[in-house]
Amino acid sequence: MPKELTEHLQKHKSALIPELRKRWETAGARTSGTWEEMFGAGPETDEQFMAWSYARSIGRIAAAGKAEHPLPMFVNAWLRQSNDQKSGGYPSGGPLPNVMDG
Repeated sequence: MPKELTEHLQKHKSALIPELRKRWETAGARTSGTWEEMFGAGPETDEQFMAWSYARSIGRIAAAGKAEHPLPMFVNAWLRQSNDQKSGGYPSGGPLPNVMDG
């Protein structure tokens, strides 16, 4: 688990989005461990991992590109088509409200 994320969880516990806070607290509100130790096993944790990983990678790629040529950077994202779709039933890991916090 990235230290930056565990610090954010601890610092902003009362303001976390409900889905994230519930998974974290259900798993024991740990301050270190693997993704599954921190959030429990399941597609929601997999989606959280993918969203974090994509966001961090895209941020580094955009920063490197802007260092060479300061143009606006955009990225496409697949969003859920309906509220009854579950993680894994669509290309998960995008910037959806259930994985965003801050």
